Amino acid sequence: MSQPVAGTSAELSAYLFFNIAAGHVALPVLAATLLFSTTARQHFTMINLCFAWIITGVSGTLLFYVGKHTGPEPGSSICLAQASLMDSLPMLTSMVTLSLVFNLWKTIITDEELFIRTRKVIIYNLGLLFAPYIMFTIFIAITVVLGRKHGDDVTRESQFFYCSLNWEPLTLAISILSTLVSIVTLGIEAHFIFWLRRHWGAICKSGFIEEIDLHLYSRIGIFTLYQATSIVLNLVSLEHNLGVLPQMFSASVGLVLFLLIASHPVIIHTWSFRRSANKQSLPWYGHSQPEEPTIRIRHASEATADTGTSTTLTMKDYYERKLGPNGHGVTVIGRPEEAFARPPGKQRSTISTWGF
Repeated sequence: MSQPVAGTSAELSAYLFFNIAAGHVALPVLAATLLFSTTARQHFTMINLCFAWIITGVSGTLLFYVGKHTGPEPGSSICLAQASLMDSLPMLTSMVTLSLVFNLWKTIITDEELFIRTRKVIIYNLGLLFAPYIMFTIFIAITVVLGRKHGDDVTRESQFFYCSLNWEPLTLAISILSTLVSIVTLGIEAHFIFWLRRHWGAICKSGFIEEIDLHLYSRIGIFTLYQATSIVLNLVSLEHNLGVLPQMFSASVGLVLFLLIASHPVIIHTWSFRRSANKQSLPWYGHSQPEEPTIRIRHASEATADTGTSTTLTMKDYYERKLGPNGHGVTVIGRPEEAFARPPGKQRSTISTWGF
């Protein structure tokens, strides 16, 4: 069984700083940017990762809120509440990281379009969104039940910075499961690197490399390694006394996440106060806006000339011009299904298999 952790007031201050700086200030700002910005809007799995570490920061400072982070042992109710959250957080954070990495991998490796709303995609997205919180809730319930049964083992002394349930079977189970999830996540990232190296030449020739946000993938890879190291340190601490190192390392993960994502060129561009009015937004995973198709037409008088002026129009403008005097009855429609709609008052003259 792991030995109680002894820390100093300076280490406690550093632990609180990590949790408050990341979970209360930095990550909420980053999550709001990813959620509401038009140039840096992200897939919900990235935002979900930020929210998971916001929950971690809030959970780690519960005793600070009630003034019980120092002095005598806190009351059983607040201590059990924090223990149930803190002991279950490794499952939440490892699962949301897996959801993000899996979605990034699936978007690049497969040819499936994940941004068109179909029943399959909706179920897929709901699974990515709620699976981490379902696991989190299950382990909270288990910790509460065991905490009430083993009330003497729910203390602040065992981890010094926060209350936890010092019941080794549960701690070992959570540590092993979260470690396995992290290994799967690293395996998916390794497969992506292997795939990228194998197809690098073809990707560069096809121009597809512009659609792959290597900045984002490298940052998520570094974060996953850092988080996996934190989980492994907590697992090792069950058998070896590592002092406050595992707790301090885990507390710093949220701030590392902020620094890695906030240093992305798109975020820097979004937060910049000096942006050119006509500067397009930088590529960003899943939300880079495709350019509108254009068509280049040469004036009739210069059709056979080697050089001359030409006009570049968007496809919409090109067909709207055909609506003029020489439009020959071309109609611009707003939706694909309107192509099959009969004009008002027009009767069906023939029978067809389409039913029009």
